[in-house]
Amino acid sequence: MGELVSLLNQMLARKDRFYYAIIDKATGKALGTFSLMRIDQNNRVIEVGAVTFSPELRGTRIGTEAQYLLARYIFEELNYRRYEWKCDALNLPSRRVAERLGFVYEGTFRQAVVYKGRTRDTDWFVYD
Repeated sequence: MGELVSLLNQMLARKDRFYYAIIDKATGKALGTFSLMRIDQNNRVIEVGAVTFSPELRGTRIGTEAQYLLARYIFEELNYRRYEWKCDALNLPSRRVAERLGFVYEGTFRQAVVYKGRTRDTDWFVYD
């Protein structure tokens, strides 16, 4: 439990990201998280990342609604003009979710990052 508290405190201390929890209103149970990151206020561009859904949330209306509400908040409240989704090119479930939510594939950045010792291609999607 101490490791979780430490991780949460580190997340809260960051000024370059904002973390959100997805809570089931009926049960009060936390079902997932996501963050807004790579925040570029000058160009009005923002990225969703660190998306973690529990098994109960994956593929449900609640998950779709959470993503919809976040997009609405980004465009209507924060007045951003571009909303980005990036994922490992091998992460087919993430790609499918992005496309199902209306994000448009823009391309693949080859060898974009090294993650856990593997050179990773990153697929870029945009909702604008």
